[in-house]
Amino acid sequence: MNVRLAALEEIPDLVELGMEFYRTEGCRDCSREALSRFAEAHIRDGDKVCFVSGKPPTGVICGVIAPHYLTGEPAAMKSAWFAHRNARGHGAALFRAFERWAVENGAKRVIASARNPRTLKLLSYGGYSQLEIVVSKDIP
Repeated sequence: MNVRLAALEEIPDLVELGMEFYRTEGCRDCSREALSRFAEAHIRDGDKVCFVSGKPPTGVICGVIAPHYLTGEPAAMKSAWFAHRNARGHGAALFRAFERWAVENGAKRVIASARNPRTLKLLSYGGYSQLEIVVSKDIP
């Protein structure tokens, strides 16, 4: 499978992947405009990255490197990760590409969140352990 950096012309496809994620797992309304801005920032900005798999893209992972708030060390944080159901195996390949990018760009730690049991199992096989539990609340 071909994992590569996303191109600006693929933003409409990335928006559709984001919409699919929210339909299947997000359980929330989402904005095509916000998804488009998010994808563009991860393609253009030097401290961010967006990898895709498939043509047109059927999988995507985005992330950023920033100083960790406690240690100051560069930490790579996954900000989006989704592969369409018919793209089995793409998620693992995308995450490996993200890890390589993190190492190549000086990250000392990779931080990723997940809730799908298969994704959590994949991460545990890769040596990841639970750091904290993330909670959320909508404010009316």
